[in-house]
Amino acid sequence: MIKPQDKLMVSLVEKQILEHSWVLETFLYVLVPTLSVFNIYCTLSRRFLASAILTMQLFCFLVILISIRNGLLDLVRIRIFRYVFRFQVMIFALYLIYVIGILQQFEVRPWSFLFVFFLFLWMPNRLGGLIAILFYLALFLLMFWPDPGVFMGNSDYLVRFFFSLALFSILSFCGVIVRKGYLKNLFQAKAELEVSEREYRNLSQRLMAEIAHRDRIEKRLHHAIKMETVGKVAAGVAHDLNNILSGIVTYPDLILLGMKKQDPLRGPIEMIKDSGIKAASIVDDLLTLSRRGVPVSTIMDIKQISEEYLHSPEFRQLKASHARVTLDTLYDSGPMTIKGSPVHLSKVLMNLVSNAAEAMPRGGEILIRVQARTFDQPEILKIPIQGQTEIPAGDYVVLSVIDTGVGIEAREIELVFEPFYTKKIMGMSGSGLGMSVVLGTVNDHKGFIQVDSAVEKGTCIKIYFPDEFEHGAVPTGGSF
Repeated sequence: MIKPQDKLMVSLVEKQILEHSWVLETFLYVLVPTLSVFNIYCTLSRRFLASAILTMQLFCFLVILISIRNGLLDLVRIRIFRYVFRFQVMIFALYLIYVIGILQQFEVRPWSFLFVFFLFLWMPNRLGGLIAILFYLALFLLMFWPDPGVFMGNSDYLVRFFFSLALFSILSFCGVIVRKGYLKNLFQAKAELEVSEREYRNLSQRLMAEIAHRDRIEKRLHHAIKMETVGKVAAGVAHDLNNILSGIVTYPDLILLGMKKQDPLRGPIEMIKDSGIKAASIVDDLLTLSRRGVPVSTIMDIKQISEEYLHSPEFRQLKASHARVTLDTLYDSGPMTIKGSPVHLSKVLMNLVSNAAEAMPRGGEILIRVQARTFDQPEILKIPIQGQTEIPAGDYVVLSVIDTGVGIEAREIELVFEPFYTKKIMGMSGSGLGMSVVLGTVNDHKGFIQVDSAVEKGTCIKIYFPDEFEHGAVPTGGSF
């Protein structure tokens, strides 16, 4: 974290250098070898003072190049640039003043123009102008005061030099001032553009959120309309279907009572009875879909619901049909009590276990897990099956059914809760209403569904029921 005293006012030139450091880096890659060769020439020609100055300048350029290559923080890089440049300006100015003013070696006079140019480029302000004026005065006084004869003997030449340097300084200063104004406008426009981009990005995010919210609402509305249509159809025909099915289911029993086991018609009659029972089960599912808004005021223990199902004839029949499937249970200690409808929750558990068993044609394992969970902050739902993207914070009793079956593809997870959607063999198992019954019951209980599945690895379906009671967390379990 940058302390207040460490904050720097970055100039426009420094901002440009930071944003386009590759330009400075490329320039140094050309300048350093060139100055190195020139330094060797000065050494060989016995110009040791010039060689020493060049060596210090090369060292400064190498420091700048290393700071660029190492990717230091902008604050550190700016400090390095400033200290190095101040050192270079001081050494360069003292060298020119000494050689031109004291030694009267006028052959290095053109370097004065380069000094002024870099001075104004880095400091296009009053400080740069003041340093330039002091530099002119120092040159003039040191050339005139120790030996006026030198100045008078070369007056025409030196006057042209000083006027040229002054004119170049004025033009350079005006140029950098214009460039400073241009950079100021450029960075101001860039800042306004960044603000506009942020506003556009925020607007886009809000728009995407609104579109996603609208899509969720449309999905929920579409599902509600579909369920209402199915409910109306079911309520309208259930009574007539039950009257028809009562004869199909009961009369075969009367016929079978007076029929021998070796009778060739016994098999077809038993098939008629089984088909009637399956049709009655479908009608029962339709009636469950049509009876939305069921009362959920009964206080019950989900573990007890699970145990009752595991000792029911339906589960014994399921075990007989799927002999290679094993089922285990794992419960948290203490009662897992919620408010709900025992009949509908038993139906939910039966559908989940039945689907898990049928997803393992080659056998596998099913785990029924009942546990207490507390969320201090909303829990994100990966797939918003109910149109909600998160589970509110609070206490929940979680019923989980986990299998090691074939799994569900990601694009089909939401589809399995649609009425009559099934990938099972028609007439062999299920009608596609089981998961719709599960979804409707969970909605009636103000619960939430989370589905995690991977193809050929298995599926985990978790149902979160609101909990108003406190529970322990030590797991206990059993096996069936």
